[in-house]
Amino acid sequence: LASLTLPLQEYRCHPRNAIGEVSLADFFVSKLVHSLEHLTMLLDVAPLARMASLHLPRLRDLCLRGDYPIAAADVSVPLLAVLSGMPKLRSLMLLRTVSGLRCRETYWHPDGLDRFLCKELERLSIAYPEPADKLYSHLPTTLHSLTLGCYPRHYTHQHRHDHRTVEDELGWTSPILKASEMHTLLRRCQSRSLEELEIEYQEDAFDAMLLGNIATYFPNLRTLTIFRYRSPDYDNAPVVRLFLFSL
Repeated sequence: LASLTLPLQEYRCHPRNAIGEVSLADFFVSKLVHSLEHLTMLLDVAPLARMASLHLPRLRDLCLRGDYPIAAADVSVPLLAVLSGMPKLRSLMLLRTVSGLRCRETYWHPDGLDRFLCKELERLSIAYPEPADKLYSHLPTTLHSLTLGCYPRHYTHQHRHDHRTVEDELGWTSPILKASEMHTLLRRCQSRSLEELEIEYQEDAFDAMLLGNIATYFPNLRTLTIFRYRSPDYDNAPVVRLFLFSL
């Protein structure tokens, strides 16, 4: 078996059988360690501690999304430790929600690994990136696609709808990056090999600087997707004019 997806409902109103689901995920990952190429599961039941101890030589695509891990052994497991046994990883989606008093996650810790081990990574998608995280200064030159945004989309927190009610019950928040923070982050990520970029942010006084420097930071960019939210505190930036000037 090369592909495993555990499509459990992340918008849950009632507690799941957490222990059983973590055990189930642990069982499958452990048994398929030598054949898995594509793996998708929810973060709150992902056996991160187990995955950090395994070598998955064929894994190419990994998608982890949803709330924080519920198993005590998995809460403090560093991302780089989980990825250390995945040398062939090509695509990584880490879409972690934020709730309560939790902040954006920093994945590069001073006492952790001193390099990003996924040397063949081509696509990276991270929700609520921390601008000060040194991870973004160590991305491999093989990276062609980068997505930095919110999960779920920021607009789902702004309008009333069915999922919004559940998000409120779960305590999910959306600490969207400001333009100044996104600019700091992209300056860390600048690369000549990047071809696709997607960003989601809220404007502030650095809006013009952010938009004006994208072409400089990523000169070979071919596809650009922007989810930009206006702020009542600032005048709207002339987005089209800025891009015509900078591209």
